[in-house]
Amino acid sequence: MALILIVEDDPISQRLLRTVIEQLGHIAVVCRNGRLAYEILEDNYEVTSIVITDVMMPELDGQTLLGQIRANSKMKHLPVIIQSAYLGATAIKQLIEQGATAILHKPIDTNVLKEYISENLESEVGEDA
Repeated sequence: MALILIVEDDPISQRLLRTVIEQLGHIAVVCRNGRLAYEILEDNYEVTSIVITDVMMPELDGQTLLGQIRANSKMKHLPVIIQSAYLGATAIKQLIEQGATAILHKPIDTNVLKEYISENLESEVGEDA
């Protein structure tokens, strides 16, 4: 069982992501912006397995959150899955260069999301072995 942090300001997307994560038998923690997410990660990075974040959010967007996570030596290893409905090729390239683990377009294909979650959790277990 893994703890997965969902960073999303849209209630419908929050519910969808939470449902998928819980169907996989994991714990979903939801917050509505990147500022709150980073605060949660500062205290819980050791038990957090994956971060799933939207890009466009109030207070602190997903790209900035990704940059903060990658700049922090304690949590830079965390898989960060970016989701957005509004990403062009340049933005995708920047997110990948910045260290995004995966990029998913909204509306989210739940099967693809499940695959990414499983793959990242498997690689986490492999690193611990």
